[in-house]
Amino acid sequence: MNVLVIETATERAVIALADIEGKKVFREERLPVGLRSSDHLVPLVETLLQAQGWSASDLDAVVVGVGPGSYTGVRVGVAVAKAIVFAHQLPLVAVSSLCGFVPEQSGVFAAVVDARIGGAYVQKGESVQGAALFHGAPQLCPPEQLPAFLSGVQTVVTPHATPLQRRFREVLELCSVSECWPDSEAILAQAARCYSSGEYSEDGSCQILYLRKTQAEMEQQNKKG
Repeated sequence: MNVLVIETATERAVIALADIEGKKVFREERLPVGLRSSDHLVPLVETLLQAQGWSASDLDAVVVGVGPGSYTGVRVGVAVAKAIVFAHQLPLVAVSSLCGFVPEQSGVFAAVVDARIGGAYVQKGESVQGAALFHGAPQLCPPEQLPAFLSGVQTVVTPHATPLQRRFREVLELCSVSECWPDSEAILAQAARCYSSGEYSEDGSCQILYLRKTQAEMEQQNKKG
């Protein structure tokens, strides 16, 4: 079952072509680092399909990361995914963007993405022999609650370590910090679980995991207050 995987929620964005039933990634392409997915995503999807000898009509579904992360990055990925599923009448499988951040070593870990003034987007899991299982849903963790959330965590996995280490140095000194790209195989594994349990849409609908208000919304709220 051929699928296109799109993950653009952070400054490290990836796309891939894979078999969701066999959980096998055929090809992967990393977008240039930075929050500029809108400049590169569509051309790279076309290039990836051509390299595989496929067209969009050869796809059986589309997998997309729905955040949390950059508002614009998430929307760009979701918009392209929806355009493809609408045009070709395909199922859309939505997964947490954090499920792509898994460590190489076994143990308790947390995927962490900087949410700036909101704190951090977090999701905890456990990796055993290369397979990761996440516990609970992604959440927005305020700065003051991050030490308690990371209690017992051995490894923090993130797309961009520098801002986290600058903001939460004392907390992260207790963990090993691993900076990496989203793992297409990990995303595919989560998508396969969702698909097999019927957690996908036939009409292109999906819920984006914003988790916090935008800067403009917060400023507007403060003015009203």
